[in-house]
Amino acid sequence: MIHDRKRVERIRDAVNTGLERVSHLHHAIDDPDLHENLELVQHLLEHVDEFCLRLAAKEQQGSPEQESRWLDNADSMIDIARKQTDAMERIFKVYRMPA
Repeated sequence: MIHDRKRVERIRDAVNTGLERVSHLHHAIDDPDLHENLELVQHLLEHVDEFCLRLAAKEQQGSPEQESRWLDNADSMIDIARKQTDAMERIFKVYRMPA
């Protein structure tokens, strides 16, 4: 049972936004090393949705405090993914700039 539905929706929105950014970069770049890094970010974001949020929902007897810990972890993973995506976007902008 989800106690903080608004927070879960914000996390899901952040996951979807992150996955859209990663997808856009995947289509825009040619460098295999950048693709590998993007795949790691993509897996991290998918992990938030598939593991953290679903597990929090399944723990029906969990307290709001337990749920909050799961959601804190999800937020941390999204923050890491966001920072990595930002870095990849910066690299892409430099990579695409004409000399």
